[in-house]
This record gives sequence, structure tokens and C-alpha cells, in this order.
Amino acid sequence: MIKGERTGYEFAVLFDYDADILAEYAKLIRKIRLGTAVRHIQQSEYGPSIDLDTGVAGRIAWDERFDGEIPLLIIDGKPYSWEAVGRMLMTFEGFNFRLTIHDPTDDV
Repeated sequence: MIKGERTGYEFAVLFDYDADILAEYAKLIRKIRLGTAVRHIQQSEYGPSIDLDTGVAGRIAWDERFDGEIPLLIIDGKPYSWEAVGRMLMTFEGFNFRLTIHDPTDDV
């Protein structure tokens, strides 16, 4: 682990001040269950690899080694360097991909 990095899972919900807090709490619990139920990185004899069935999803974090110019990716609650994810992507050379970015409070 890199000193000061934020690893692990993070989940959030955004709601109005007068919202039903129990309903919003239930929404948060649902997001946690869904977010931790799927593994995007599988361990193989060659090291970590992206699961073709699930694709890859995670959080973009600050990588102090690069002063924020290159991201650290948190996938399945674990940190992966941009280079490590690039190596995993090379397994799928010639394939197409789609990258989407969304706010952590969005329902996806």
C-alpha cells in the first residue's frame, strides 16, 4: 500500500435534508451489497486479470507517486496502478471497450 492512499470501498448517497433517512439508508445498504458482490479482477496463473464477463469498475484516486498526473485505480477495494491495469487490458488487444465515468452518488 502507498502511504496516504485511499483504498477500500467507498459508497455514497445524496439526498434532500427532509428525505426519509431510513429509505436513504436502505438505498446505501443496497449500493454496498451490489458494489461488493461482483469481482472485476480475477487471479490467474499469470497474475491479476480483468474478468471479461463483468468488465472492470472502480474508483479513480490520487497517486502520490505521480503528483496527480496519472491516476491510481481502486478496483474491488484494492489499488492498481495505471500500468497494472494497462497490462491487464493488453490481454484483450484488438477488442473494443467503453469507458464511462459517473458521480459516486449516482445509481448505476
